[in-house]
Amino acid sequence: MRQLGTSSQAGPVAIGGVGGSGTRLVAEMVLELGFYLGADLNRARDNLWFTLLFKRPEWYAKERAGDASGIHVALRLFERVMIGGRRPSAAELRLLLCAASRVALRGHPPTGRGRGMGWPWGRVRSMLRADAADLDGYHGWGWKEPNTHIFLPQLAEHFENLRYIHVIRHGLEMAYSRNQFQLHNWGSLFGVQPPASAELLPRASLRYWARSNLRAVELGEGLLGPRFLLLNYDALCRDPENGVDSLLAFLGCSVSPAKRGRLVALPRRAPQRRDREMAPVHEEDVHALSRLGFDTVEEAL
Repeated sequence: MRQLGTSSQAGPVAIGGVGGSGTRLVAEMVLELGFYLGADLNRARDNLWFTLLFKRPEWYAKERAGDASGIHVALRLFERVMIGGRRPSAAELRLLLCAASRVALRGHPPTGRGRGMGWPWGRVRSMLRADAADLDGYHGWGWKEPNTHIFLPQLAEHFENLRYIHVIRHGLEMAYSRNQFQLHNWGSLFGVQPPASAELLPRASLRYWARSNLRAVELGEGLLGPRFLLLNYDALCRDPENGVDSLLAFLGCSVSPAKRGRLVALPRRAPQRRDREMAPVHEEDVHALSRLGFDTVEEAL
């Protein structure tokens, strides 16, 4: 089994959040700190092995309705290719081939991207060749994939020392984001359906933002305690020094002044909230803004 040469932390570090919340920035910081986040990443630093195995809403719904054994098979396979270096078991290989075949036929919902042989089978090849990676000298390991928060109960059960960073951005900004994939993929999990009218999309998006983030915080605090970090992207951009210090403390990292300076310089773009006219939203969603540490606007009601 491959080992981490200098890591004092046994468990992985996972990064997730609603799509568009700033998880890429946090992943860049974690990479700068010497963490291994996988050998198959896209430009957003998403771990594409996790994407292939877990970004499957229909499969997840069936697993939740049963005993979730397939999720745990997928987690064993994911851990194996990340740090184990051993070939998959028969059950793991069946699950991997099923996931790749499904994506090849239908692509990723809701866009259908990844359809065909290229994307899914490229992931399969990289997973089966993962034992060539050398993790010696890394400070720790983990992954970044926004959909991670959906699987927090299973992740906390599987990884005894999991540390999870949940990145959050102002809900009124996220309501107008072009990235609404999670609403389409996981909205039904939170009783939110994508509306037929584009004018009502921000309202549905805010409701998904509120319910999914509140669930993530409740699960993170309840299951992980001090191994859970809620990282406010807006605050990180406003005050990167304080945000970087919080991240360093959470990860147990000591760095030189030069490296700390590089980390502080990464949040280059300050977020700009755009208050816009929105169809009336649910009062509980406005309260969620306050509960999650954000200001609200009168017009939201």
